[in-house]
Amino acid sequence: MKFKRLLVFAGLGLCLMGILFDRVFSPPAPVESPRAASDVPAPVRFSAPSAASTLIPRSGAPRISPADPSAAVLKLLGEIQQAFASTNLETREFALTNLLAELVQQDAAAAGRLAETITDPDLREEVFRRVAQLWAAQDPASALTWAGALTFEFERDSALNEVCLHLAGSDPAAAFHTRERLLTDGQPHA
Repeated sequence: MKFKRLLVFAGLGLCLMGILFDRVFSPPAPVESPRAASDVPAPVRFSAPSAASTLIPRSGAPRISPADPSAAVLKLLGEIQQAFASTNLETREFALTNLLAELVQQDAAAAGRLAETITDPDLREEVFRRVAQLWAAQDPASALTWAGALTFEFERDSALNEVCLHLAGSDPAAAFHTRERLLTDGQPHA
């Protein structure tokens, strides 16, 4: 019995020595640098609250009253462009998931035009796909018209694919025939 206790204490002692050794002789953990000022979104400033006051959704992103939709669209476009210019991945992801969804909801055509202005090829491709997904969920017919009218073949085919994927959820045969008729990538679409 004493031998077992001795082994347990010896094992615990070795564990503690290992932990202490690791803490003393391991390199210090990297210190996170503070966020750059350009990565922090500018605070939203409100004037005096009005009868149609601005609603703040759970996400914390400001939402403009529907009294002036063009102002709301312009504000969202500015926020999205600022987020896309950021080097902070969380800020860019927030713009792709939340702000872009809100923009498509308010003015899908403006979201489509925004996608055409992006110069970073990876981000541009991602925005085209996201706009196509969101627009197709909202209004598949107009999303199909927009996607079919895009200038560049790759972007057109990518957007059409996303719209057809959405259509396939309700009518797979129609989605298949639409995809066959509209895609121009030269690949068999069976």
